[in-house]
Amino acid sequence: MIEIKAPEMFSWPFRATKIFLSGPCDSYPGWRERLMEAFQEEEAVFLNPVRQDYSKLSDLALQEQIDWELSAMEASNLVVVRLMAGTKSMLTMVELGLTADKAIIWCDHNFEHRAYIERLCEWYGTPLFDDLRPTVDYLRLQLRCSWH
Repeated sequence: MIEIKAPEMFSWPFRATKIFLSGPCDSYPGWRERLMEAFQEEEAVFLNPVRQDYSKLSDLALQEQIDWELSAMEASNLVVVRLMAGTKSMLTMVELGLTADKAIIWCDHNFEHRAYIERLCEWYGTPLFDDLRPTVDYLRLQLRCSWH
């Protein structure tokens, strides 16, 4: 498992499946680490947009961050989208719209917009999970398929 954090440069091709981690960065820390921990022995590249200095970015650095995230989403084979209760997740919802064709959604059952997410998943055949374990199990299955 390889983790690439923003704003680290990444170049392709990696032989491993590339997975973008979409979801809240400042509230509810640790979900990305818990997910990646399950893949320590797997051949996967996790693209992690979290930056400790996000709130202090200049306008130019913020533009570079957004460009990094868009490039990482485009380059990814899969996108794990984390939607959490108690968050509005507006940017995460935008990212979901950009990547619905390769998304795996981990959404709390009491997420404010859960009914919308359920319908979207039914409509597009997007996998939807309530908890970490089934999300990990599904992602592991996808890693064993030929994505690269």
